[in-house]
Amino acid sequence: KKEKTEVKNEEIKVDKVDIEWEFLDKRIYKIVDNSGWNFPIHVLNDSTLYFMNNFEDKTRLYKCNYFGKNEELVHDFGKEVENFKYCPSSQKFYYIDSNYLYSLEPSSKKVKMVKSSFEYVYDKYLLNKDIFEQVWSKFGSGFYDPDMHGVDWEKAKKIYGEFTKFAYRPAELSAIVNEMIGDVNASHTGYYPRRDNQAKHIQRAYGGFILDTNDFPKRGIRIKKVFQKSKLTQPYGIEAGDILLEVDGEEVGKGKSIYNTFSNKVGKKINMKFLSGGETKEIAIKGLSYRENYSMYYDNWVEERREKVEKLTDGEIGYLHIRSMNNSSYERFLEDLFAENYDKKALIIDVRNNPGGYIHDRLVEVLTKTSYAKTAPRSAGGRKYKTPGRVWEKPIVLLINENSFSDAEIFPNLFKELHLGKVIGMPTSGSVIGTGQVRFMDGSSMRMPSNGWYSLEDENMEGSGVEPDIYVEPTPKQVIEDYDVQLQRAVEELYKELN
Repeated sequence: KKEKTEVKNEEIKVDKVDIEWEFLDKRIYKIVDNSGWNFPIHVLNDSTLYFMNNFEDKTRLYKCNYFGKNEELVHDFGKEVENFKYCPSSQKFYYIDSNYLYSLEPSSKKVKMVKSSFEYVYDKYLLNKDIFEQVWSKFGSGFYDPDMHGVDWEKAKKIYGEFTKFAYRPAELSAIVNEMIGDVNASHTGYYPRRDNQAKHIQRAYGGFILDTNDFPKRGIRIKKVFQKSKLTQPYGIEAGDILLEVDGEEVGKGKSIYNTFSNKVGKKINMKFLSGGETKEIAIKGLSYRENYSMYYDNWVEERREKVEKLTDGEIGYLHIRSMNNSSYERFLEDLFAENYDKKALIIDVRNNPGGYIHDRLVEVLTKTSYAKTAPRSAGGRKYKTPGRVWEKPIVLLINENSFSDAEIFPNLFKELHLGKVIGMPTSGSVIGTGQVRFMDGSSMRMPSNGWYSLEDENMEGSGVEPDIYVEPTPKQVIEDYDVQLQRAVEELYKELN
């Protein structure tokens, strides 16, 4: 016979909490207002707030009190890190950087790599089939259009799933997945497989110049262009037309491969010999990465547009180019608008070749802001000034082309709807979807286009590029010779408004 046991519900005693509800909404205040993105990470002892700041592609961990005071930098990561978490038991932060796990002790600010060693065995063929299932499921549930652009997603799985019988390597899996995703005919998509066998990658260095491979002298290679920020320009004085003779002791010229002489030299010293101004110059530069060299090329291209406008208008019309739709480009936009071009009579804004981002609303906010009064400070002798002062109320035109993507299409669309000025160039690509990144268990990843964008008339911006008010299509010859007819037309249209 079992005896009954009586279980009593004991009262849990807690300290009484009194909440003053009246005017609760009035007691909300901003704790942190640093430039860029700020988001909380952990609250320690109801007193210390840890928060992450991302600004100009740099990530930093800070701490402060509940009132945003006594702010202190805990660690500067220099770049974005992943999966940042706080562990109460160890009182440390953990995060992933370049696929390695690290710990950060906030009290000492010490960072250590968390090392682990283990072995496991798996069937790569079965893994590939499983990843196919995961990709199909994630894409089907996350794609912005529930109708999948008219594609029967269940049927797509059956069709392409048959081909996974041959997915022995990540390369085959990638081809199958991308074909399946491609059926929805959408931008901002792509599957990036894992790398089972890391092949040796030979990285080529660059020097901040462009070679003329159509006009070879008897010896060496002629320089076609030197970028303005290249060290070849300053301090060495190398110019277009000068001849490159040797790279690290190897002669270069017609019939000789120059690219091998720059292999595996990124960040390393490169010795070069030039024929410049009738004399031989021996110089040394640091090998640039592709990204560093492209940045120099871009800055050079923008400066050349600015100089063209300056020359065409005798300094009356300004020019600014928005490189990307991110925080750093926004800060540069404000600087160009209110410091470099504020005294101009009109302005050309250029978003050609802009890959997109997320700052369209901030750009529009600046360009639609207007003055509402005047102020006359005694310190200025009673002279009247418009207020607010940082507004642009002069003619603008916007340049777009087929390489304006994503947010660099939303901005021109809004520019037209708000009648801020004429849009000149070629139709944009029609690639407008909000996207993110999805990672899978094997290290592969996929772009996830999860947010659609529509006009106020419900027209899907995806697949519908922005049409310019004035079509200007450069010929191949004009492109090669860098004769910017779109820029020239922009100047002409602004003078029509000014006159």
